[in-house]
Amino acid sequence: MSIVLQFLVVGLIVYSFILIVAIPVSLSTVSGWSRYKSMMVTASLGWVGMVLLTGILNSFVS
Repeated sequence: MSIVLQFLVVGLIVYSFILIVAIPVSLSTVSGWSRYKSMMVTASLGWVGMVLLTGILNSFVS
């Protein structure tokens, strides 16, 4: 179970870095928000889900 948690944390870190780059770049375009709104909301909800899943799995490991 510990190795699963470690992979999940690494995945969360990588996904966070991707979002740090992707969201400002997509918002800087002319039609940024209106064009990429659903993608940004879905990506943000996925990140929140990963954070919650990491917290739940951490409570089982500790």
